[in-house]
Amino acid sequence: MDRSLPNILVTGTPGTGKTTTSEMIADVTGLQHVNVGEIIKTKQFHEGYLEEFDTHVLDEDKMN
Repeated sequence: MDRSLPNILVTGTPGTGKTTTSEMIADVTGLQHVNVGEIIKTKQFHEGYLEEFDTHVLDEDKMN
């Protein structure tokens, strides 16, 4: 597949400003902002929640 636009992945621990930074990048570049964490929660692609890290645990098998 030939792609003309890049994928830019922004990762980090909860509360570090990933969403804010990603939205700013999208505004400046004209690229689309996709919040993968929200997709995982909405589509229930998780198998639990880790209180210690304040995050859902991705279940890759549910994404197929």
